Amino acid sequence: MTTTDQAEKKNLETFLAEIDQELSKVRPYHGWDFKRSGSEIHHCREPVCSLFRVKAIASAEDHSDTSFIIEVLTPKGTLQEAIVPNGLLIENASKAIAIMGKRGGKMRADPKVIKHLILDWPTRAPQTLATHLGWHNRDFFVLATGEVLTAPEYRGGVVYSEKATAQASGSLEGWKDGIGRLAIGNPYLIFVCSAAFAGAILPFIPNAQSFGVHLFLGTSTGKSKLLQAAESVWPRSLTKKLKTWRSTGNALEGQMVEANNTILCMDELPKSQKSFSLADVIYMLGNEAGKGRATKEGNATSRASWKTIMLSTGEDSMLQTLEWSGEKMRGGIEVRMLDVPIEARFGAFDCLHELPDGRTFADRIGTEANTNFGHAGPAFVSQLLKNPQVFDRMATRVSELEPELLKELGPQERVASEIPRIIRQFAVIAYAGTLATQAGVTGWKEEDILPSMQHVVRQWFAARDGAMSSDLRTVVKSIQRYVHALQSEERFPLNRAKEAKGPKVFEDENFFYFLKTPFIDAIDGVAKATACKELKEAGLLIPPKEDGDMTRISDKDRSRTYKIAKSILDR
Repeated sequence: MTTTDQAEKKNLETFLAEIDQELSKVRPYHGWDFKRSGSEIHHCREPVCSLFRVKAIASAEDHSDTSFIIEVLTPKGTLQEAIVPNGLLIENASKAIAIMGKRGGKMRADPKVIKHLILDWPTRAPQTLATHLGWHNRDFFVLATGEVLTAPEYRGGVVYSEKATAQASGSLEGWKDGIGRLAIGNPYLIFVCSAAFAGAILPFIPNAQSFGVHLFLGTSTGKSKLLQAAESVWPRSLTKKLKTWRSTGNALEGQMVEANNTILCMDELPKSQKSFSLADVIYMLGNEAGKGRATKEGNATSRASWKTIMLSTGEDSMLQTLEWSGEKMRGGIEVRMLDVPIEARFGAFDCLHELPDGRTFADRIGTEANTNFGHAGPAFVSQLLKNPQVFDRMATRVSELEPELLKELGPQERVASEIPRIIRQFAVIAYAGTLATQAGVTGWKEEDILPSMQHVVRQWFAARDGAMSSDLRTVVKSIQRYVHALQSEERFPLNRAKEAKGPKVFEDENFFYFLKTPFIDAIDGVAKATACKELKEAGLLIPPKEDGDMTRISDKDRSRTYKIAKSILDR
């Protein structure tokens, strides 16, 4: 008999003993007591239902959503847990009891009899009903396995309100000797595993929001294995398949909720995406809230929310995919989703340890990730709960890492305005890896982590043209598209401006001259003040000597234009 079988047998023995004691305390119904008879509960010598017991009554932290936590004996002789809302039991006993039926219980009597049985069942002190995964203040952390990790000083029981969606396999030592050991000498492996830990500290870093990192590489060696390594930090489903970008927008929202305070991995970004808006998904990730919805009765439901980090992979950059998908570029995309090209000796890897080639190494990563998973993240959280003083130092430690990463970018005068915010995101990941290592979870040395982060930061910065802000890039791309789409009669030589009939843009050898309405069309939704500021700072909008942004080209009423350098087409 395995350890699991022994535990299940002991739980069943306890369950049966508890039922015999507790049934005797339930008040009679219409003058008849309830009795256990074999694997059923009887009333008036007639079967009521298969065996169950009310383990506890639990309410959410705000004292709402009171529910009964019920253990149900299935026909196979195993125990399943059902959560029956008190409100539903009172309003519609049949629907409430059907929840127990779905967990394996057999309901034979009038629902009113079973309702009486549940409501009158003797229970111990009320417990807390956790309605979402991840952190609940600093008191406890709910895993997707349904397990709840609590702080040592926390008093009281906690029950997760949803069905467990994940499992763990192997052991922490197995993970450290596998993924942990193989990550040493491989910057991208250390980076993705650190990002997986970072989801657990993100809520405690001031002004830190959810964001994504897209790792792209033209070849197939290792990208998906990076995601498998990151996923192995936390419990997951037993399927070996990674989530892919071929989901729907609504499915992605649910996956963000499930990844709260952990990691969300998305594989196989296609060259173009038409089924939903990638930009909308990226903004939704950063906004940390889903769409508002209504019930059939028209009442508003609570919005889904999360705080997480997304790791994505593909053959092309996210910005390139957005462009090929025909999506309008919006400011802030590059802050919410960081494009990182992969550059290593063997696909995504630099150090093969004892293995002969990159393909064999990648396969080994996949094997290890599917053998030992679901232990490192919970062990990390357990250490945080045991050492609560760490929470108060997190913001300071992240700030101390920022200069170490920022110096990799070279002279600061060429750095765009949003770069410090992005560097802070990298610093959160670096600190998470450091903290997990200090906690004894990774098997790495602390000095392994910062060089890996610096390598990734250099790759990211080199790929993005760091001197160009995301707002400027959006405006430049929009103007380029607008100019390329103009018909010949819509572009008119400046020296013949008096002959023009309905042009949109004048031009000379070095400049375009946009009339006001065409300029607003060209910047495609970006605020005019923002567009002018960014273009002027980049030397692409040439303002007049007098105040303002528009240059006069003739004495006509409509002669004021935005003077844009033609070099914008080369950016």
